[in-house]
Amino acid sequence: MKSMNRQSGVSVIGVLLIVALFSFFLTVMLRLVPTYVNGRSVGAALNGVVEISNPKESLRAVNNKVSTAFTTNQIEGISARGVKVYRDKGAIIIDARHEVRTKLFDGIDAVLMFDDLVFTIE
Repeated sequence: MKSMNRQSGVSVIGVLLIVALFSFFLTVMLRLVPTYVNGRSVGAALNGVVEISNPKESLRAVNNKVSTAFTTNQIEGISARGVKVYRDKGAIIIDARHEVRTKLFDGIDAVLMFDDLVFTIE
């Protein structure tokens, strides 16, 4: 049988280290997750625009659909004017690539790049 003289467990320093790491990762998640979710919402809204559009439409009509989708989905971080809509080889391209800078801590920022937000209406 083990004696009660030698107990094992986590020391105070160990507990403080665990709490500090948990706090760090929780802070990072709370700062980055809303921005990431908003970026994914942009993609979902533009997918909806692509589904209801055809390549014969005017660029103004597609721009209006993008603006309506952004307003309906309450998209923040990028405006409908920041989305480029242009024609290329008979197709309409919707380019919403952007990056968002988020402050994590004092003097430390995180940059989230949404480079996959290019859609083609064919």
